Amino acid sequence: MKYIFLVLSLNAFVLQAQQLQIVSQYDQHRFLHNPAGAGINGATNVGVTYRSQWSGISGAPVTQMVYGEKYFTKSRLGMGGYLYNDVTGPTKRTGLQYAINYKLPLNEDESKKIAFGMEVRGLQYSIDKAKLSQSLAGDPVLSGGSNLTRGDAGMGIYYSSNTLNVGVSAVQLIQSDLQFASNISNAKERAHLYRHYYANADYTYNDGNTKVIPSLQMVYLPSSPTEVTAGVRLVHNEVFWWGFHGRIKQGWMFNAGYIYKKKFSIGYALDIYRTPLSVFSPGSTAHEVMLKYSFVK
Repeated sequence: MKYIFLVLSLNAFVLQAQQLQIVSQYDQHRFLHNPAGAGINGATNVGVTYRSQWSGISGAPVTQMVYGEKYFTKSRLGMGGYLYNDVTGPTKRTGLQYAINYKLPLNEDESKKIAFGMEVRGLQYSIDKAKLSQSLAGDPVLSGGSNLTRGDAGMGIYYSSNTLNVGVSAVQLIQSDLQFASNISNAKERAHLYRHYYANADYTYNDGNTKVIPSLQMVYLPSSPTEVTAGVRLVHNEVFWWGFHGRIKQGWMFNAGYIYKKKFSIGYALDIYRTPLSVFSPGSTAHEVMLKYSFVK
């Protein structure tokens, strides 16, 4: 069936699979899943990201994001926000998340600091019933509404120094309801936003003209396998970078980018999946493009 893959994606809300958008260049999106990371490096940044996943499959996931962050030195407040649109076949998530944090310096020059952050989210989740009516005729979901608007919240802690960054966070703490139909009396589980727990770490080794940055990201949802991504990125002369990462039991990621005058950055990432799709199957890759501008002197 044309949308059988997307019908399965709808069940992710019940099966507790990861609901939030992912990015391959996660070490350059510090506050996407941790509000304490907004403005952590002291710079003001704005950017856009486009991601196309499993493009060989009809209705495969496509994500667009616009984001910005700023650090206010006098008040020691960091702020940031994401506006995103995430489409998978007949389903679409459009939302806005806003993060704010306070940074507590741990030494006199403030090169070491710890930040405490909170975020709020607004989300509209919608279903295109016309794409599902042939495959799911008579399903109770089709008798419900076409979209839901929900809110949620998260919190995080982030430690930062000139070399080491470590953060932990929990998002979608409220676990807002996502039930489209109210007439499902025998459902074992009601659809809702599930809590996601994140842990991130990276270390910068500076060897003159080259920075070597190993990084790690862990994502945990109750009753779901823990997702672990690890790898290394090399930055040459603050002009060019390339990197290699791997997601355990899923696949590999390659990324590269260019920085113009320490202000404008463009990055590209290629994912090659082993599971849930075979590398010999159509749609076993993902492509991600990032544009970012930093307001630095």
